[in-house]
Amino acid sequence: MENLYDYTQYASSAVMAEDPKFMQQLSPMMQHYLRTKHDNPDCLLFYRLGDFYEMFFDDAVTVSRELELTLTGKSCGLSQRAPMCGVPYHAVDSYLTRLVEYGHKVAICEQMEDPRTAKGIVRREVVRIVTPGTNLDMNALEEGKNNYILCAFYTSGQIGIAAADISTGDFLVTEVPDTVKLYDEIIGYSPAELLCNDALLMSRLDLGDLRSRLSLQVSTIGTSFFEESSAVKLLLEHFRTSSLLSLGIEDFPSGTLAAGALLRYLYDTQKNSLSNLTRIRAYASGKYMLLDSSTRRNLELTQTLRDKKKRGSLLWVLDKTCTAMGARLLHRFLEQPLTSRQEIEKRLDCVESLGAVSVDRDELREYLRSVYDLERLMTRISYQSANPRDLIALRDSLRMFVPIKNVLEDICRTLDPGEKTADAAFSPASFTGSSRASSTTSSTASSTDTASSTAPAKAGTSVKDTPSASSSEKAAGLALLNDRIGDFGELLELLENSLVDEPPVTIREGGMIRSGFDEDIDHLRDARDHGRQWLMDLETQDRERTGIKNLRIKYNKVFGYYFEVTNSFKHLVPEDYIRKQTLVGSERYTTQKLKELEDSILNAEDKLNTLEYDAFCRVREACAARISDFQKAAKALAHLDAFASLSLVAERNHYVRPSFNESGSIRITAGRHPVVEQMQSGDFIPNDTLLDNKNNCICIITGPNMAGKSTYMRQVALIVLMAQIGSFVPADKARLCVTDRIFTRVGASDDLGSGQSTFMVEMNEVSNILRNATSKSLLILDEIGRGTSTFDGMSIAWAVVEHISNRRYLGAKTLFATHYHELTELEGKISGVKNYCVAVRESGENIVFLRKIVRGGADKSYGIQVARLAGLPDLVIDRAKELVSQLSDNDITARLQSLDGKGGTSAGKKNGSKPVHYDDVDLAQMSLFDTTSDEDVLKELSEVDIQNLTPLDALNTLYRLQSRLKNRWSAHEPS
Repeated sequence: MENLYDYTQYASSAVMAEDPKFMQQLSPMMQHYLRTKHDNPDCLLFYRLGDFYEMFFDDAVTVSRELELTLTGKSCGLSQRAPMCGVPYHAVDSYLTRLVEYGHKVAICEQMEDPRTAKGIVRREVVRIVTPGTNLDMNALEEGKNNYILCAFYTSGQIGIAAADISTGDFLVTEVPDTVKLYDEIIGYSPAELLCNDALLMSRLDLGDLRSRLSLQVSTIGTSFFEESSAVKLLLEHFRTSSLLSLGIEDFPSGTLAAGALLRYLYDTQKNSLSNLTRIRAYASGKYMLLDSSTRRNLELTQTLRDKKKRGSLLWVLDKTCTAMGARLLHRFLEQPLTSRQEIEKRLDCVESLGAVSVDRDELREYLRSVYDLERLMTRISYQSANPRDLIALRDSLRMFVPIKNVLEDICRTLDPGEKTADAAFSPASFTGSSRASSTTSSTASSTDTASSTAPAKAGTSVKDTPSASSSEKAAGLALLNDRIGDFGELLELLENSLVDEPPVTIREGGMIRSGFDEDIDHLRDARDHGRQWLMDLETQDRERTGIKNLRIKYNKVFGYYFEVTNSFKHLVPEDYIRKQTLVGSERYTTQKLKELEDSILNAEDKLNTLEYDAFCRVREACAARISDFQKAAKALAHLDAFASLSLVAERNHYVRPSFNESGSIRITAGRHPVVEQMQSGDFIPNDTLLDNKNNCICIITGPNMAGKSTYMRQVALIVLMAQIGSFVPADKARLCVTDRIFTRVGASDDLGSGQSTFMVEMNEVSNILRNATSKSLLILDEIGRGTSTFDGMSIAWAVVEHISNRRYLGAKTLFATHYHELTELEGKISGVKNYCVAVRESGENIVFLRKIVRGGADKSYGIQVARLAGLPDLVIDRAKELVSQLSDNDITARLQSLDGKGGTSAGKKNGSKPVHYDDVDLAQMSLFDTTSDEDVLKELSEVDIQNLTPLDALNTLYRLQSRLKNRWSAHEPS
C-alpha cells in the first residue's frame, strides 16, 4: 500500500489548520483546503480540482469507504502524500445522494474562476452544503412526495414548528402544545431532516423512535438561531415586508422563531438568495385532522404495512394524477385531512364539477400529462442550476397553459345552474342504472338522522336548512384556479425564439441558442462554420481590386493569417496593406478586414460559447423573474390534477358525494372498503354503519377471525378520512360529521427495538388514545386486551369501554371489535353501547363467512372451525374439540349477567327497568369480580396504624392480607 501521511495525530482534518508549523509545510492549495475544512468541520468537503471533486485526509478515508472508491495519495508539500480520493464533477449528484443517505453533510467547494486565466492559486469557495433536507438532485427526490426539512423550537409553554421544502418552495409554520402532538406533526411531514434546540433533545420526544421510523437525521442548532430579534429581522428582510402581520404569523411566536432559525440554516447551507421561498403559510394545528403514526400505518394511507409499497394503499387507489405536482398534493391531502367543513365542501364542489363534464375533464388530463414538475423546475431556475433542457421542459409546459385555460373556461360555461342531491352517484351519465346497492341492508342505519337532509351542504352553512348549491356555484372553485394560471405569452415567445428544440445538457459548450435570436451569435457561428469561405471570398475580392494575380492568403501559428505578395507585384500593393514580414522573394501583409476575419475565425468557438452562455443566462433570469407567478400557477395546476384524479376514481369506482351534519353522527349506507374492493376478484359485500353521540356511541363487534371485522372497521375510518380530504366515498349514502382525529388500535407486534412486548405496545397505544381523543374523534379498537391473560384482558377491555362511553371523560364514537363475547352484556347496562356481529352460515362442521355486519352479539367464536380452514392437522382439531367441551365460560357469563346498574341485577332488567347511564353508575358495582367477600380485608387495611408500624410489622401485615386474598380468588379459577 502507498506510503501515506499519518494524520491520526489530529482529531480530524478540521483542526489541522490550527497547527501553524504543519500548515507552513503544505502547498498553497492544500493550505486552502484545510482552512475551508476548518470552517466546515461537520461536513465532508468536496474540493473542485479540474474535472474532479477531491477529498483529502480523513474525509478521503470516509468517502472511499462509503462509496467504495480507491484510496490513493496526492503530493501536498510533505515528504509523504496526503490520502486522497475523488469523483468526476459531471457525476457528482449520484455520489452526493449516497453520502447524504448515509447521514453525512457535504460541503461543495467550487472553482470560482477559469483555471486557464487565473493568476496564482485558483479562487475557490463553498457554494452550498448538501444535507438530507436540502438535497436538490431531481433524480434522488421522490416525484410524488415532498422533501421537507423541519425545525422545532421547544419551550415550556409551546412548541414552534417550521417546515420547508426548498425543492418546491413550500414554507409552513404552526405551533403545538406538547411533544405528543409534535410527534404527530413530524410523522405527518415525514421530513428528511429535523433541526431542534437543546431543550427539545432533553424533552420527552422519542427521537430514537423517529429516526427508526423515518430514517431521520436530527441536528441541534445553537440558541443564537432562535434569538427573537435576529429571527424576526431575517424573516422581514427575506420576504421584503415591515411587519409579521403581513406574513400572517404574528399569532405564532414560537413558530416565528422556528421559521427564522430554519431560514437562517437554509441561508447558511444554500449560500444563495432562496428566491423560490416567496411566501410563508401559517396554520393552526386544529385546521387538519391529526393522525398519529399508528393510525397512518394501520389504515395504510400511503404504503402497506407488509412491504411498504404504494400498491395496496389508499393512495394507490386515489392517485390517478398526471403531474408530479398533483401527486405530491394528493399525498398531502391524505396526510392532512381537513377539519373545516367549508373547505371540505369547496373541494367536493370542484371534484363534482369535473365529474359532471367527464369528456372535458379527460381532455384536461391529457394536457396535464405534458406539464413537467414546475415547482421543482422553478427551484432549479431560481438557484441558477437549470440547464437548457430544463428550460425546454418549461417551454413545453407553457405551451399547455392556453389549452388548459380554454378547457376550464368551457367547463365553467357548460355547468348551468341546477339542483343535485347529495346521494346522486358521481357522474350519473357515465352509469347504466343506479349506483351499487346492498340487497340485504342491515339495521344499523334504519333510523332517521334528523340532522341531515337529502340536500348537500352549501359551504359554511347548516345541512338541514340549506338547498343544494347550483352547478355554477360549485364550479366557482375551478374558475378561481383558472384565474391563478397567469399569462405567460411573452415568456413563452422568448423561450420559443431563443432555444433550439434539442439542446445539449451542458451550458458551457454552446449549441443552445436558436439562429436569429442574437446577431453576434449568428455572426460567430457563421465564422466558425464558414471561415474558410470568407477567406477565399476576401482573397478573390482583393486580387481583383489590386490586380495582383498571384495574391494568396496564408496562415502560420506565429503571424496568423496574412496576404503573401511576390516581389514582382510589390508595386501593386495598395496603401491599406500593412507589412507584417519581409522574406527573400516576397512580402507578407495584413489589412483591417483580414484582422477582423482572423479574430472572428480564430476565436469564434470560445467567443461563441461565451455569448451563448450569456444569452442562456438572460433567458433563465427572465424565467426566474416570474417565479412567484409560476408557483401560483403550479399550485393551481396541482389542485386541478388532484381534483381530476379524485373525480376519475369516483366515476370508475361508483363513489358518492358525502354530506355533513352538525348532529355529530356517522351514517353510511352500503359502505365499502376502497382498497379491498379493488384488490379482490369477486364482489365486495357492503355494510351499513350508524354512530352518534347518543344511543349509538360504541359498537361492540364480535365474530370469528377472518370474518371481516377489521376490514369493516378500517373501511369506516377510510370513508370518514376520504370525505375530509374532499373525495367522494365508496358507499350508496354517506352522512357524516367532521371528525377531529381518527385513532386505530389494530394488530399486534412486539417492539424489539425498545424492548416492549406485544401487550406493552398495545397498552401504550390505548393509553395514547384515551389521553388524546375527544368527543369528536373516531376510535377503531381491535382486540383490546388480547396480549395478556383472559381475565386481565377482559377486565381492561371492559374498563376501556366504560371510560370511552363516559361523556364526562370522552364520549367518542367507537368501533370496538373483541373476542370477549362476555362484553356483549354491556348493551343495556351502559348507555350508547350496541352489539353487532359478523354473520356466519354453518354447514355441519364447516362455516361460511357472509361478511355482513348485523345487530346482536356472536354466540360462538368459531375458533376450531377457523383452525380447520387454516389447515391444522385433524388430530389437533379433534383434541381441541374434546377440550373445549370440558372448558366453559359459564361462570364468567353468569357473573356478568348478574351485573346491572347501581344496585341492580339482571332480574331488574326483566322486570322492565330502563338501562342506566354510565354517568350514574357506581364504578365499584361494575367490577368484573365480586368484592363483597373482601370487605373484612379492606376494613383491616384501613385500620392499620401506618405511623407506628415498624418495617417488619408492615411486611408481615401485607403478607397476611395478600395470602387471604389469594386463597379466596383461587376459588374462582377454573378447576
